[in-house]
Amino acid sequence: MRNRIKTRRVFHISITLLLVSTIFCQNGTGSHNTTADQISSYWSNRSQTMYSNASSLLSDLLSDYDIRLRPGFGGDALLLTMDIIIASFDSISEVDMDYTLTMYLHQYWTDERLRWNNEIPIDEMTLSGEFSQ
Repeated sequence: MRNRIKTRRVFHISITLLLVSTIFCQNGTGSHNTTADQISSYWSNRSQTMYSNASSLLSDLLSDYDIRLRPGFGGDALLLTMDIIIASFDSISEVDMDYTLTMYLHQYWTDERLRWNNEIPIDEMTLSGEFSQ
């Protein structure tokens, strides 16, 4: 038990020293930047995009998109993943062998035609259901 505690302590000290040395190596010896400054500059640079609004991004993304073709048309079958969550059994009739079921069906897949290049610094975008109409 005592060896395990020593091993954990050595591991935590080693990780801490590694992180501190990495920060100092990145900053250089003459730099006075703090980690908080680095984090804030990272997030401010990350939030700058080439698009002023989502509409222009979507119009560029969908310019060559054909909704009539399935993703990966002419290639391998598409991997479609489904989740079914049963929320409730509402009414059950044993005589008529009938029941009412409330469930959620979630389908998801990857459409490579909608993948944008790395020049656009956006990780994800959530759209409403009205977009598909």
